[in-house]
Amino acid sequence: MGMDSFFATPTVGSRGPTHLRLTRVDAVESAVSYYRIADVLKKVSDDATFDMRALYKRMAFNVLIGNSDDHLKQTGLLLTSASGYSLAPVFDVLPHPTQLGLQALIIGNEGRVSSISNLLSTPERFGLGMDEARSIVTDIYAVVREASGFFEAAGCSGADVRMLSNVCTRFAADLT
Repeated sequence: MGMDSFFATPTVGSRGPTHLRLTRVDAVESAVSYYRIADVLKKVSDDATFDMRALYKRMAFNVLIGNSDDHLKQTGLLLTSASGYSLAPVFDVLPHPTQLGLQALIIGNEGRVSSISNLLSTPERFGLGMDEARSIVTDIYAVVREASGFFEAAGCSGADVRMLSNVCTRFAADLT
Protein backbone atom coordinates (compact mmCIF):
# COMPACT_ATOMS: atom_id res chain seq x y z
CA MET A 1 0.00 0.00 0.00
CA GLY A 2 1.39 3.39 -0.90
CA MET A 3 0.68 6.75 0.58
CA ASP A 4 -2.06 7.23 -1.99
CA SER A 5 -4.10 4.65 -0.06
CA PHE A 6 -4.58 7.19 2.70
CA PHE A 7 -6.83 10.19 2.58
CA ALA A 8 -5.56 13.13 4.59
CA THR A 9 -8.36 15.31 5.88
CA PRO A 10 -7.11 18.82 6.69
CA THR A 11 -8.54 20.81 9.56
CA VAL A 12 -8.45 24.51 8.80
CA GLY A 13 -7.78 27.03 11.53
CA SER A 14 -7.39 30.78 11.37
CA ARG A 15 -3.94 30.33 9.83
CA GLY A 16 -4.80 27.58 7.38
CA PRO A 17 -4.55 23.78 7.69
CA THR A 18 -3.38 22.81 11.17
CA HIS A 19 -3.50 19.00 11.20
CA LEU A 20 -4.34 15.94 9.15
CA ARG A 21 -6.33 12.90 10.14
CA LEU A 22 -5.40 9.77 8.25
CA THR A 23 -8.20 7.56 6.99
CA ARG A 24 -8.28 4.64 4.57
CA VAL A 25 -10.27 5.01 1.40
CA ASP A 26 -9.61 1.73 -0.38
CA ALA A 27 -9.96 -1.06 2.19
CA VAL A 28 -11.32 -2.12 5.53
CA GLU A 29 -9.57 -0.24 8.34
CA SER A 30 -8.37 -3.41 10.07
CA ALA A 31 -6.04 -4.06 7.11
CA VAL A 32 -4.03 -0.98 8.10
CA SER A 33 -0.83 -1.43 10.06
CA TYR A 34 1.31 0.69 12.32
CA TYR A 35 4.23 0.15 9.98
CA ARG A 36 2.23 1.55 7.06
CA ILE A 37 1.67 4.66 9.16
CA ALA A 38 5.45 4.71 9.69
CA ASP A 39 5.84 4.59 5.89
CA VAL A 40 3.64 7.69 5.61
CA LEU A 41 5.70 9.42 8.31
CA LYS A 42 8.87 8.73 6.31
CA LYS A 43 7.36 10.72 3.46
CA VAL A 44 5.71 13.67 5.21
CA SER A 45 7.24 14.14 8.65
CA ASP A 46 9.64 16.97 9.43
CA ASP A 47 11.44 14.51 11.75
CA ALA A 48 10.56 11.02 10.57
CA THR A 49 13.07 9.30 12.88
CA PHE A 50 11.55 10.93 15.96
CA ASP A 51 7.95 10.37 14.82
CA MET A 52 8.47 6.71 13.87
CA ARG A 53 10.02 6.05 17.29
CA ALA A 54 7.09 7.85 18.94
CA LEU A 55 4.65 5.76 16.89
CA TYR A 56 6.40 2.58 18.04
CA LYS A 57 6.13 3.75 21.65
CA ARG A 58 2.43 4.46 21.13
CA MET A 59 1.88 1.01 19.66
CA ALA A 60 3.71 -0.63 22.57
CA PHE A 61 1.77 1.41 25.12
CA ASN A 62 -1.55 0.47 23.50
CA VAL A 63 -0.68 -3.23 23.61
CA LEU A 64 0.66 -3.10 27.17
CA ILE A 65 -2.38 -1.32 28.63
CA GLY A 66 -4.91 -3.33 26.64
CA ASN A 67 -6.10 -0.45 24.45
CA SER A 68 -7.45 -2.50 21.56
CA ASP A 69 -9.32 0.51 20.16
CA ASP A 70 -6.21 1.90 18.46
CA HIS A 71 -7.81 2.50 15.08
CA LEU A 72 -6.55 4.78 12.32
CA LYS A 73 -8.89 7.65 13.17
CA GLN A 74 -6.93 8.07 16.40
CA THR A 75 -3.76 8.85 14.49
CA GLY A 76 -3.25 12.36 13.23
CA LEU A 77 -0.51 14.58 11.93
CA LEU A 78 0.06 18.19 12.91
CA LEU A 79 1.30 20.77 10.42
CA THR A 80 4.70 21.86 11.74
CA SER A 81 6.19 23.66 8.74
CA ALA A 82 5.15 24.93 5.34
CA SER A 83 5.41 21.43 3.92
CA GLY A 84 5.88 18.99 6.77
CA TYR A 85 4.01 17.33 9.58
CA SER A 86 4.63 15.65 12.91
CA LEU A 87 2.77 12.88 14.68
CA ALA A 88 -0.05 14.39 16.73
CA PRO A 89 -0.19 13.68 20.47
CA VAL A 90 -1.94 10.51 21.51
CA PHE A 91 -5.57 10.69 22.65
CA ASP A 92 -8.47 8.41 23.62
CA VAL A 93 -6.26 5.76 25.20
CA LEU A 94 -7.61 3.46 27.90
CA PRO A 95 -7.69 -0.23 28.76
CA HIS A 96 -10.47 -2.31 27.24
CA PRO A 97 -10.56 -5.33 29.59
CA THR A 98 -13.25 -7.16 27.64
CA GLN A 99 -11.55 -6.78 24.25
CA LEU A 100 -8.06 -8.17 24.82
CA GLY A 101 -6.10 -10.19 22.31
CA LEU A 102 -6.32 -8.19 19.08
CA GLN A 103 -5.42 -4.61 18.23
CA ALA A 104 -7.45 -2.61 15.72
CA LEU A 105 -4.31 -2.11 13.61
CA ILE A 106 -1.74 -4.67 12.49
CA ILE A 107 1.30 -4.44 14.75
CA GLY A 108 3.71 -7.02 13.34
CA ASN A 109 4.27 -10.39 11.73
CA GLU A 110 1.46 -11.94 13.81
CA GLY A 111 -1.03 -9.43 12.44
CA ARG A 112 -3.25 -7.78 15.05
CA VAL A 113 -2.31 -10.18 17.88
CA SER A 114 -1.59 -8.31 21.11
CA SER A 115 1.65 -9.94 22.23
CA ILE A 116 5.19 -9.02 23.14
CA SER A 117 6.56 -11.26 20.39
CA ASN A 118 4.42 -9.43 17.84
CA LEU A 119 5.53 -6.03 19.16
CA LEU A 120 9.14 -7.11 18.69
CA SER A 121 8.67 -8.75 15.28
CA THR A 122 9.26 -5.74 12.98
CA PRO A 123 11.17 -2.95 14.78
CA GLU A 124 13.14 -2.17 11.63
CA ARG A 125 9.91 -0.88 10.02
CA PHE A 126 10.09 1.94 12.60
CA GLY A 127 13.81 2.58 12.12
CA LEU A 128 14.68 0.68 15.31
CA GLY A 129 17.03 -2.17 16.11
CA MET A 130 15.86 -5.11 18.19
CA ASP A 131 17.74 -3.98 21.31
CA GLU A 132 16.21 -0.49 21.13
CA ALA A 133 12.72 -1.90 20.56
CA ARG A 134 13.08 -4.29 23.49
CA SER A 135 14.32 -1.40 25.67
CA ILE A 136 11.32 0.75 24.68
CA VAL A 137 8.85 -2.02 25.51
CA THR A 138 10.59 -2.74 28.82
CA ASP A 139 10.72 0.95 29.78
CA ILE A 140 7.04 1.46 29.00
CA TYR A 141 6.13 -1.66 30.94
CA ALA A 142 8.05 -0.32 33.96
CA VAL A 143 5.50 2.52 34.08
CA VAL A 144 2.44 0.49 33.04
CA ARG A 145 2.95 -2.13 35.74
CA GLU A 146 2.42 0.66 38.31
CA ALA A 147 -0.99 1.49 36.82
CA SER A 148 -2.89 0.69 40.01
CA GLY A 149 -1.55 3.90 41.57
CA PHE A 150 -2.79 5.95 38.63
CA PHE A 151 -6.22 4.32 38.77
CA GLU A 152 -6.46 4.85 42.54
CA ALA A 153 -5.44 8.52 42.18
CA ALA A 154 -8.17 8.93 39.56
CA GLY A 155 -10.74 7.71 42.07
CA CYS A 156 -11.50 4.31 40.57
CA SER A 157 -13.22 1.79 42.84
CA GLY A 158 -11.17 -1.03 44.33
CA ALA A 159 -12.75 -3.54 41.94
CA ASP A 160 -11.97 -1.36 38.92
CA VAL A 161 -8.40 -0.79 40.09
CA ARG A 162 -7.86 -4.56 40.36
CA MET A 163 -9.48 -5.29 37.00
CA LEU A 164 -7.62 -2.56 35.10
CA SER A 165 -4.32 -3.28 36.84
CA ASN A 166 -4.60 -6.96 35.87
CA VAL A 167 -4.97 -5.91 32.25
CA CYS A 168 -1.89 -3.69 32.50
CA THR A 169 0.26 -6.41 34.09
CA ARG A 170 -0.80 -9.39 31.99
CA PHE A 171 2.58 -9.49 30.20
CA ALA A 172 4.62 -9.66 33.44
CA ALA A 173 5.95 -13.14 32.64
CA ASP A 174 7.19 -11.93 29.24
CA LEU A 175 8.90 -8.81 30.57
CA THR A 176 10.35 -9.58 33.99
